Amino acid sequence: MDREKQLRTEIQNLKRDFDSVKTGRDLAEKDQAIVDLEKLNMENRLKDMQRKNEELKNGKAEVEAKQKMYLEKLKELESRVSLQEGEAAKNGAVDV
Repeated sequence: MDREKQLRTEIQNLKRDFDSVKTGRDLAEKDQAIVDLEKLNMENRLKDMQRKNEELKNGKAEVEAKQKMYLEKLKELESRVSLQEGEAAKNGAVDV
């Protein structure tokens, strides 16, 4: 009888140990799933940030091109005004 009781106790202990290991494994799998999900979220955020960075670079290039064009037009207008002032001064129409 003692032998049978010892076997039952040992079986119960083994079942408890097994359940404990199984629970630990399940928790580890859940933790890994959370880590994987966080990694995917971070990768998606990185891709979004890289896309936004490219959009900003392109926008900056467009603004710089427009700025250059406006500066060239301004220089051209300044030159024309200067010529007109010179012509007006020759004709004596405007005090320069």
